[in-house]
Amino acid sequence: MNLIKIGIFICVMFFVGCGSKMHVQQKFHQENNQIFSYEIKTNNIVPIKAKSIFENRLNEELKKLNKLANENVQPSHIIDISFLDYNMRNAGVRFAVGIFAGTDRIDTQIIVKDKASGKIVSKFIVQSKNNSAWGTSAGLIEGHADKIVKYLTDKNNN
Repeated sequence: MNLIKIGIFICVMFFVGCGSKMHVQQKFHQENNQIFSYEIKTNNIVPIKAKSIFENRLNEELKKLNKLANENVQPSHIIDISFLDYNMRNAGVRFAVGIFAGTDRIDTQIIVKDKASGKIVSKFIVQSKNNSAWGTSAGLIEGHADKIVKYLTDKNNN
């Protein structure tokens, strides 16, 4: 009986440990012809390696969808990404003490501007967290970038 309770506890902790929220302050209206460039402001709270993981994933996902500006295609929108909070536990501590080690957390504020007018067309905050012993820092960072791209490019989100 105790094994069943332990198994249920582990399953619950696994599923409740990860989460994300999005607080939309100004809704983004997605259209097919939108191309993005971006600027990342880490506010000196994000390690270089973590910023690199985030930026690589952002590039990868936007390129996949043909939404990333390049030398041949000018952006229609500029995305300002500002990290408000960044806290990652040491992997060994996370594994050893799990939820008692605290919470991995990333909060970013996204401001989308129309390039031609400079007008703010959307503003939202994305929060990602993991307080379980499962998962990796890189996975949380990549998932955070994925949420931003999905909101900006998926018509079902708008």
